[in-house]
Amino acid sequence: MANFCTTCGKPIAACICNQNKNLQENGGQPPVFDPNPGYPPIPGGSTQGGTTQGGTTQSGTTQSGTTTGFGGITVDTDKLKATFVDKRVSFKEYLGLDEAEMTDNSDPYERGLNIVPDIIKPCDGEVPIKQFNVGKFRSFFSFKWAEARIQVTNKRVIFRCSGKSPLGKDFTQAEHSIDELIGLNFSKGVRFSLLTFAIVLLINLVIGGICSAISFGLCEGLDTNIVSSLIGFAGFVGLFAAMIFLKKKYFYNSMISAAAFGLNLGAVTDSSNDFFHGLSVILTIVTVLILLYYMIKVSLKPSASLTFTTRNASKDIMGMFSPRIAKANIAAEVLPACDTETAFAEISAIINDVQKMGDYAIEKWKK
Repeated sequence: MANFCTTCGKPIAACICNQNKNLQENGGQPPVFDPNPGYPPIPGGSTQGGTTQGGTTQSGTTQSGTTTGFGGITVDTDKLKATFVDKRVSFKEYLGLDEAEMTDNSDPYERGLNIVPDIIKPCDGEVPIKQFNVGKFRSFFSFKWAEARIQVTNKRVIFRCSGKSPLGKDFTQAEHSIDELIGLNFSKGVRFSLLTFAIVLLINLVIGGICSAISFGLCEGLDTNIVSSLIGFAGFVGLFAAMIFLKKKYFYNSMISAAAFGLNLGAVTDSSNDFFHGLSVILTIVTVLILLYYMIKVSLKPSASLTFTTRNASKDIMGMFSPRIAKANIAAEVLPACDTETAFAEISAIINDVQKMGDYAIEKWKK
């Protein structure tokens, strides 16, 4: 097997890289043959290392900082200095004091860009076919928001998720050769977010407690027991109106339900009349049930999953996955994006056509 040059890729016999390197080292001049390499200079003669006069050699220095000595040995002093300078590391680099200046100021979500060729370079003969915005990632604990895209080319399938958190920009990328893919799994539905439920519950407890204290405080010094019940009934009427006008604004409806619950709870504790006390109890139970309904609706989140399985290993999965059970991951959520449905409908067909038809599938799917 013929040996090839690691620089130009040509066979060694046809490679001229070493010749060009020698020309550069000698200032564009071909190397001079030294008849006495490593021996003292001949008296009365001249060598590449300098002019010999009466057995004494005078070494010279070129303009480029190259020093020539005995036996035609050449030392590039500029290159030698640069070698020592490159190996030095500043104290600030050890401490990481300059890393803040390396912050990338580009768009962290990479919107409007194609993965190939805008972000990564195409391989030889690679043609982008189609790209999909398939998902959005949200993390409560790290306050991260990211957007996921999948691009299919005639050579590979690329998954890239880029986003931003308070700590800065980050991205995740995975890719596989299109010939290695053997399976795709799609899923889209609704998941229950335990963390969202806990946050909404805490907010509504605060609102209900404040409204209950207000209702009890307004009626504490009054002789009649009707006022507290009327306040609770007014809160229920306000909740009923919110249900009509706000409709699917579940979070706002849950807060109004918590306020109505607090007002009726205050009426229950303050009222001594049997009729108004019973009315306040009924309204309190109804508002609690409405509050629980809206809290559950707020905690239901859309989810989407899209994973690819490779030929080499069934567990080698690329894509995005959203667990339906809360215990798997309560801090992160995967939400569908604008192209999720389109990706579910087309990605499998594109990959199958490329695997069977080759580059003939490009024209079909690029239209």
